Amino acid sequence: MKFEQTARINANAKKVFDAASDVQKLDKWIPPKLHEKLIEDNAGNFMLAEHARPDQAKKRLTWNDGSPSGYKSWVQINEQGPASDVTIHVETPASNVTQAEIDKFLVQALGSLDKQVTASGAGASR
Repeated sequence: MKFEQTARINANAKKVFDAASDVQKLDKWIPPKLHEKLIEDNAGNFMLAEHARPDQAKKRLTWNDGSPSGYKSWVQINEQGPASDVTIHVETPASNVTQAEIDKFLVQALGSLDKQVTASGAGASR
C-alpha cells in the first residue's frame, strides 16, 4: 500500500530540508504512531534516526525499517519561489491500516514539520 500527502511550507527548500533531516529531531515531526501502524513486525524496536538517509543535493530524506518487510518512506522538498512544497510518501505491506488513518498521520507530520521550521526561525524572510 502506498500513501502520500503534500503541503506548502513558507520557507525556502534548504531551510525546510535542514529542519526535516535533523536526525535528532525526526521524532518531533514524524508521529511515532505512524511507524507502529506501518511496521507490523518490529514497531517497538524501530529507531527512525538509525534508518534515515538525507540527500542534501536532492533535498530528499529516505528511511525504512532496516528489514525486508517492505516498509519505506521518503520526504521530498521542492522549492516554489519563497516557499517549499513538501511531500511525504510511505509504502508498507501492512494490511492493518486504512487510507484515512495514514493520511491523518501524514497531514499531522507535515503540520509538525511546518511548526518546527517556524519555531526555529527558518522562515522565508530570513
